[in-house]
This record gives sequence, structure tokens and C-alpha cells, in this order.
Amino acid sequence: MNANSIKFWSFFWRYGFIILIPIEMIVILIIPNTNPIWMFLLFGITFIAAGLDYIIASIYKMPHIYCVSQSIKHQFVTYYPYEMDWKNNFDKKDMIKGGIIFNVIGLVSILTGLVIYFCG
Repeated sequence: MNANSIKFWSFFWRYGFIILIPIEMIVILIIPNTNPIWMFLLFGITFIAAGLDYIIASIYKMPHIYCVSQSIKHQFVTYYPYEMDWKNNFDKKDMIKGGIIFNVIGLVSILTGLVIYFCG
């Protein structure tokens, strides 16, 4: 990966997926005769995708997750793979915990949408 793609993916998984949520909701509201339950489902799917990325990228030490970790800790972000200090400056457990939290938020949203759909 080059520095530009690392920068893109680190910004996307740190901020971009949060920006996607209102865009998805607006698109769902614009489409006529669409059940509002789809907003719950898309919200959940977006968070599950982010959570899975945090978990998988942490396990396989993908460069963008290192940058996300630095950004979360308010450190100077290193976008060059040869400057990344995985051993001393990356907490794998914290990133996996964050991914699990995102997955739980996504599952709760999906289950809420399905309960509203089938019971209401």
C-alpha cells in the first residue's frame, strides 16, 4: 500500500463510515414506498462493516488501522509503512474491543429493526 491509499482508508474507517449513515438515511427517505425499517438495517450493516474492519485489520496488521489507532490516541499520524512501530505503538486489544463495540451497535440496530418490522 502506498501512503495515499493508507491515508484514504484510515480517514474512511475513522470518519467516513459515520458520514455514510446520514447519506444512506436520506437516500432511503427519498425512495418512495420504502419501509423505514431499512434505515435500521443499513445503520447496523454500516457499523458491522466498520467493526469487522477494525477486528480483521488489527489481526493482520494492515497499515490503515495503525493510522486509525494513532488518530484515536491524538498522536501524530504516520502514513508510511516503513515508519510504523507495531510492537511499541499499537494496542491490538483496544482496536479489537472497538470493533466488537461497533458490531454490538450494529447487531442491536438490526435486531431493533427486525423486531419493529415483525411485531409492529
